Amino acid sequence: MDDDQILRLVDRMAEHWRKQREAFHLTLGKLISELAIADQDLPVRCENGCIPGSLGSYRGYYDDLAFEPHGNPVTVCQFIKICTEALGKEYEGYKGGQYKMGKDTPLWLSSYGDCSQLAIIGVDVKETEFILNLYRESI
Repeated sequence: MDDDQILRLVDRMAEHWRKQREAFHLTLGKLISELAIADQDLPVRCENGCIPGSLGSYRGYYDDLAFEPHGNPVTVCQFIKICTEALGKEYEGYKGGQYKMGKDTPLWLSSYGDCSQLAIIGVDVKETEFILNLYRESI
């Protein structure tokens, strides 16, 4: 196998793993869809009590997105703007490289440089709040 063949194989493997995460994780596009139909004045929080903050490339998979776990209070209206602005945007990976995010990008709750393994897997919309559901995943 030459270097080009090895790189193509690694790229195919990475794409396969990402498709697996897309099937399990809440993706950026699905989150935006859920936010669009929710009461725009509801506060957003994660089920562990954290408020999702700024977005960045996830340390575990650079082509995934992670919300910082301790942001300022945000409403659905404000949060959907943050999420929508991430569509098509490139983020720098922890050790370099540029990664373009799209509607199929899996989501995490994690501080910069951390592999928190807290996958965002869904939402729970209550009368008084919009909650991001989490799952501790091993990678």
